[in-house]
Amino acid sequence: MRNLVLIVIITFISLTSKAQIFTERYELTPDYMQEVFCNIISSECNIIRLGDASGQYIGYSHNNSFFGWGNYTAGNGNQWIGQWNKGKCIFGILIKENEGRIGSDSHYVKYDLTKGTIMHIVKDNETFNYTAEQAIASPYRFVKLRYENGDNYIGETRNGLRHGQGIYYWANGSYWYGTFKNGYRQGYGALFNPDGTISYGLWLGDDKQ
Repeated sequence: MRNLVLIVIITFISLTSKAQIFTERYELTPDYMQEVFCNIISSECNIIRLGDASGQYIGYSHNNSFFGWGNYTAGNGNQWIGQWNKGKCIFGILIKENEGRIGSDSHYVKYDLTKGTIMHIVKDNETFNYTAEQAIASPYRFVKLRYENGDNYIGETRNGLRHGQGIYYWANGSYWYGTFKNGYRQGYGALFNPDGTISYGLWLGDDKQ
């Protein structure tokens, strides 16, 4: 009897742990990592613009390699924007025609852009697939929004508000990538300006600190 009770308890704990993956979106981007990037960029990196038929990059580089905050658009239209290291985007948003992905190679959320809903979460290289019911029940969506003033937003929302990772485009050509919370820029991010300059750091309540 005791063995049966123990098995039931272990099974319940295991199921509860996996259920949390579906009910609570895993926070993918620890602030300390992005703070480290800000400190390194300030002393060792420079801004570059590169472009040819294979793709275009604007952002920081170090030792002739993409490093720090950057935005790369491939010739096929796929876009990576986020934090780069040794020429590879190690954390950011990948936008394809019908797919949105937020995170790193081993730890990310994948969205179906035709519906805006989560397809699966990969955590520590383990995949947790969402059923249609779980995807609909999740408060998170990946959306493309256009506002009356000409601004645009591409990224995550929660319960209809900008929340999570996203890119906000102003009509004047500037755009900001980073973390949103309850509709506001809240966390580390980078502002890309039309003149090629980039302002990065911590935003709280939409204001740069």
